[in-house]
Amino acid sequence: MTKTEEINQIVKERSLNQWHLLIASLLGSLGQKSSNQGALNLLMNRSMEDFIIPFYQGQPDCDEIKAQVASAKDFSEEMGIVVDYVNRLFSLAGTMKTAPGDNKNETVVSIKSASCRYCPVGVGKAKIDKNSTFCPIPTMIEKSINFFRDEKPQVKLHLHRDGAFTRVLIKKDGNCELTYKSS
Repeated sequence: MTKTEEINQIVKERSLNQWHLLIASLLGSLGQKSSNQGALNLLMNRSMEDFIIPFYQGQPDCDEIKAQVASAKDFSEEMGIVVDYVNRLFSLAGTMKTAPGDNKNETVVSIKSASCRYCPVGVGKAKIDKNSTFCPIPTMIEKSINFFRDEKPQVKLHLHRDGAFTRVLIKKDGNCELTYKSS
């Protein structure tokens, strides 16, 4: 398969537009040079605070989403509202689901890996260590839920420890799973 055929196949399978391809390929290039999730998290924090949160504030349905989150029956429902909204705005993945975690203050966000439009490995073709990640979505979701929750206790991404490795997500059954905890 030629490079052109490979890229066109990825574009078709994941329903990518040119911006998905540009961002995922940029992430893939960066991730292959330095697959440092911590550095990416810092960049995403700045991007969220300086650009994306103000973008949310300018959306005509921002107050409506805040009201839906405020009236949600539990943390998992709050997360579902925000994840659906962010995915609608940014077209992150074809399949993103939320489910209650092991505790009532936990929610698991599951992204079907083959449908993720920003994956630096699946789309951007980064060759990174199997114990590493370079994903922008965990920080994006964390910052988004905290914005839409307003005055409620902060939500934090749960970091998975595995010996010397710390992971922001777990790959399981063809999905990337992110766990969030409300304090």
